[in-house]
Amino acid sequence: MLAMGQTPRKCDAIFVLAGARERKVYGLQLYGEGLAPRILLSVGRFEIRRFRELPLSYPAGVTPINLLAAAQPIPPPERHFFVACDGGGVSFERVPAGRLGTLREIRALANWCGQRPEVQSLVIVSSRFHLRRVRMCCRAVLPKELWITYAASPEEGNAANGGEDEPRTRTLALEFLKLAVYRMVLLRFRVPGMMVG
Repeated sequence: MLAMGQTPRKCDAIFVLAGARERKVYGLQLYGEGLAPRILLSVGRFEIRRFRELPLSYPAGVTPINLLAAAQPIPPPERHFFVACDGGGVSFERVPAGRLGTLREIRALANWCGQRPEVQSLVIVSSRFHLRRVRMCCRAVLPKELWITYAASPEEGNAANGGEDEPRTRTLALEFLKLAVYRMVLLRFRVPGMMVG
């Protein structure tokens, strides 16, 4: 019931939500295949230490970014970055802290897109079981004219989708709980014409 995902198609940018490494690897694979001219990676506090291990290619002569050094002066709960890559190089910016991480990431994505009117289409990458909540947030926050495809990272999506062992059951139960909380929050603060679900 939670599982969803669409086939990625050519777009203006790829956005990968914070979380499991498989999401970033898959997003970078799509970027490397030329699906989009740019990619935006959301990097949460627990990913920063291992960020340099990602298969990120830098243009010749460009020094790799050091998120670990950038994060040091920031209190741990506020360590969250967007890392943008395109043909011109790699840059990063800090994402505002707050509760409800997925909603906060999509709000920051809305701001990022608002500063780049040329971005009219997105492929959004996350875990298969997480995409329903991501879509709920996107419908509430992103401009309706933005064309979005929701792509599930293959390895993580298949591992978390269904199955009978206890960790998967716990993950799915937690996701259902988060969906209910997000629905209540989004309905409480919704604006006219906003779709939830």
